Amino acid sequence: MNIPVFANGNILCFNDVLECMHQTGCDGVMIAEPNLYNPALFANLHPYPWQMATEYMEFVSMYPCSFNYIRGHLFKMFHKVLVKIFY
Repeated sequence: MNIPVFANGNILCFNDVLECMHQTGCDGVMIAEPNLYNPALFANLHPYPWQMATEYMEFVSMYPCSFNYIRGHLFKMFHKVLVKIFY
């Protein structure tokens, strides 16, 4: 093809990105919800949730948005920690 092709779906970690690109030969990969759990996924980093949340809140202070969005994003970032604590 002469146009860029992007894959999407079932990407949960960086290894999934690499495997998808290898299997499909696509030019790039898109993700949605996994990016909320780990915004550093494409960098193959696993920062602590509070590090991501602190940086996120710095962006919120520069680019204000609805509290509902902020709450939802922070919940996703802390989801794995909360599950470990309560279950």
